[in-house]
Amino acid sequence: MTADRQTLEIDRELLQTAAAWRLRIAGDDSEPDPAVSEAFNQWLAARPEHAEAFDRTQAAWDVLDPHAAAPEVIRARRDALDYAKRTGERRWGLDPDRRAMFRIAASVAAVMAIGAVSWPMLDGKDVYRTHHGERRQVTLADGSQVALDSDTRLVVRYTDQARELTLERGQARFDVAHNPFRPFSVTARDRTVVATGTAFNVDIMGPSVHVTLIEGSVIVKPVTQRTVLQAPAAPAARPVALKAGQQLATLAGSPAATIQPVKADDATAWERGKLIFDDVPLAEAAERVNRYADRKVVIPDERAARLNVSGVFRTGDADDFARAMAQYLHLQATFSDDEISLTVPASG
Repeated sequence: MTADRQTLEIDRELLQTAAAWRLRIAGDDSEPDPAVSEAFNQWLAARPEHAEAFDRTQAAWDVLDPHAAAPEVIRARRDALDYAKRTGERRWGLDPDRRAMFRIAASVAAVMAIGAVSWPMLDGKDVYRTHHGERRQVTLADGSQVALDSDTRLVVRYTDQARELTLERGQARFDVAHNPFRPFSVTARDRTVVATGTAFNVDIMGPSVHVTLIEGSVIVKPVTQRTVLQAPAAPAARPVALKAGQQLATLAGSPAATIQPVKADDATAWERGKLIFDDVPLAEAAERVNRYADRKVVIPDERAARLNVSGVFRTGDADDFARAMAQYLHLQATFSDDEISLTVPASG
């Protein structure tokens, strides 16, 4: 074994021992055992390297404490314990008490080793996006689930104090992991939805934003801080509390907001490949259909755009939607390679 390799092994063993002492003297809420404290002080004073190793362990622990429940930490500890069971116990031939201490130390040492790689991700930004016609399910660092609709872009930034997301376009459903001390917020245009543990759907459609509460409770408030990519916050807007089964609709730049009852299954039907319309303007229905279709539905006729639509349609099937509209709304459908135009017939 080379001198450098030998030094590395000694440093690693010192860190593991220091981590084990860290857990033994400060890992629980009970009164410290005087015998343990005395043994620790003796170990600490035995060599200067012991104090240095303990300081390094303590510094790493201070960084990790706020993220103890993060999936990355949990996985690292589990992997470290598995590794310790496979190799460490056989290599050192430890007795049962020492084996338990080694497992704890190995776990902490492994977490410290990955810290430089994983921790910046928790304080940085992650971007999730879907392409045209694609849907995607993601699990965030805190265990929250997000379903992304077609042509959607979501920016996620987690800190020790908050979980801050920005829906830049498209639609997403959020099933939030409960944490009252770390608020979960989603900003869409000039509104921010704030929740701690709940389920809701946010849909950006043209200049409007629709927030549908599936369960729990949320507060929808105007944006107080914004980037140049976001519309100005509506100055006269007020925070609005939603109840399950309610949908709030807002228009960018306007303080006005409307709240109406909705069926949560209808609002999230896109997750099942369906679009459900209940007396909505044809222009809005066409825009939703176009999220999934290669051939777009266009409505150049203002009279046709204001007609109301009800029905259930499959996502990605713009042709069937256009034919149905032509039949039931007595419109003329003109098909080309790139689009389908719906207009009121000249005689209408």
